[in-house]
Amino acid sequence: MKKLRIFKKERCALGFTQKEIGPLLGVSPRTIENWEQTGRSYPRASVWMAMDTLKTQQAERKKNKKK
Repeated sequence: MKKLRIFKKERCALGFTQKEIGPLLGVSPRTIENWEQTGRSYPRASVWMAMDTLKTQQAERKKNKKK
């Protein structure tokens, strides 16, 4: 269950809904819901890597806004 809480926390920190982040990660919003609520499945490593990429992109945008 810890992985599920981490995924939801990361998604919320990025400011995405399940519906918004699904296509960015190549999965359906229903899959995101399953990961976060039911625990029937877990994100693949590639999904975690995509989340890291989104975090990096967001950090770069914030950094560029400050300049």
